[in-house]
Amino acid sequence: MLQSKSQFLGYHSDPVEEPEHPGSRQLLAYWQEKRQENGPLRRSDLNPAEIAAALPGVFVAEEADDTFRFRLVGSDIEARMRRVVTGKTLQEIYGDDVGGRTAAMYADIIANGKPLCLQGNFVGDNLEHVRIESLMLPLIFDNGRPGIVGTVFDLN
Repeated sequence: MLQSKSQFLGYHSDPVEEPEHPGSRQLLAYWQEKRQENGPLRRSDLNPAEIAAALPGVFVAEEADDTFRFRLVGSDIEARMRRVVTGKTLQEIYGDDVGGRTAAMYADIIANGKPLCLQGNFVGDNLEHVRIESLMLPLIFDNGRPGIVGTVFDLN
């Protein structure tokens, strides 16, 4: 019998020193080159054509009240998650508990101004076998709102 699709996904992950996936490494190098001195990358300085190879695994999230809303989500991410997440908040994807903890993690990344790279697995929808890497980097939108630009790649 097939398992029905879960309403929410979860994840289990641990921080790592350096990204392993070439797409994550490409985005990190791009962010380091283009970001403001001692500050985040400006959204207007993010040119998708310059990171075209990584785009299927790239996401952009903008702060929205006490959470974050995904403004752009690469096609590989949505295919792997088996759902459309563009335009949705963290709580709409992960539920209140995991979504809230993820929003707090994003806020810490923005406050610290430093990248965070995690490796682990999704939880739910029989995705536990998929080993993922997620790189998250501080971003600032032209309207002054903080955000995150990052990657989610399959390491299998």
